[in-house]
Amino acid sequence: GTPEDLLSHLIDSPAQQRISSAAQNLQDLGALKADGQVASLGRIAVFMPTTIQLTKLVVLSWALGIPADGIVIAAALSTQDVFKLAAPANCRYPEEFPAHLSHNYITRARFDAGQFSEPIMYRNLYMEYLQVSKKQARQYHQWLDDSCVAVSRMSQFSALVTELAAKLGAAVPSAKAHPALRTLVDLKRSQQLPKAEVEKLFTQDYERLKFAIVGAFQPSFVQGEINTQ
Repeated sequence: GTPEDLLSHLIDSPAQQRISSAAQNLQDLGALKADGQVASLGRIAVFMPTTIQLTKLVVLSWALGIPADGIVIAAALSTQDVFKLAAPANCRYPEEFPAHLSHNYITRARFDAGQFSEPIMYRNLYMEYLQVSKKQARQYHQWLDDSCVAVSRMSQFSALVTELAAKLGAAVPSAKAHPALRTLVDLKRSQQLPKAEVEKLFTQDYERLKFAIVGAFQPSFVQGEINTQ
């Protein structure tokens, strides 16, 4: 039956207007069909520890042949900002704050690579992270400092990338065979990848990546059927 019919049997049922509004939102996002039945996106979302929009981003990216990009962006947007907060309290002396603030924003701009997109900025940061040696503690922590990145948040971000890749494979068995997905699932926390392998793992087609992002966050971005007449 419909979400309204199902939830109306609860002892403490929410207001019908709230249920209808939530169901309409899920339908707009593609998680529910018009008749109230769960759509393919909704079934996949059950496996994913992210919002519907970010699950949609992962699915769209996989459909467009760039699953690693979507997974990394979804992980970044599901965790706390990995960049350190630029604040006077984080400086040894108050007069150091302007330089600290400037370095923080210049670093963000470097990872953004002229795309004016925070999701892409996080993806580019992760690409560089994969190329850094984590076994050399001094070298790794120097990279973290130079990149204004918090070590604990970066660890959470990295762990979620691997988890999302595994969850997508569980939700969509045919996705398991994708080379990028297998690489992300098999990643070890201290693993370092060569630059050539990282570049092969992620797309350089920013237009395709932006298309996936827009499709994920814009409800009803495409409606109806294609007229082939």
